[in-house]
Amino acid sequence: MFVQWNRTLHIGIPKVDQEHQHLVAIVNAFHDVHRRGAGREKVFTALNLLMKYVEIHFQHEEALMEAGHYPALEDHRKEHEDLTRQIFDLYARCKRGQAQITDETMEFLKHWLVDHILGMDREIQRYFSCRGIPKGWEM
Repeated sequence: MFVQWNRTLHIGIPKVDQEHQHLVAIVNAFHDVHRRGAGREKVFTALNLLMKYVEIHFQHEEALMEAGHYPALEDHRKEHEDLTRQIFDLYARCKRGQAQITDETMEFLKHWLVDHILGMDREIQRYFSCRGIPKGWEM
């Protein structure tokens, strides 16, 4: 397994944890497609799935932070925007034949995901553990 889901990655907000688990599964599937040397269309399908789910997850996470009046929302949103832009740029460059998915690309995605969860998302956990999770997010 490329990215191992474990308790360390739980932030204690069930909906966010479920989405993080799904992101890990998508990154692992994308890595498998890359590692197998699958054809161009399968790589683009996997990258497209990742792009779409990242966008959905970020919208959900930002809605949670807005609902809970999270003070560092703008910093968190900026990091989300940066990653989204990088993934969309990679996709566009690959489509034009100007870039390829490499092992380095996969390592970047892995580290970004894990570091983001253990860093910025862990801060969300700390904030909401003191104030309570907003209604509708408890699950």
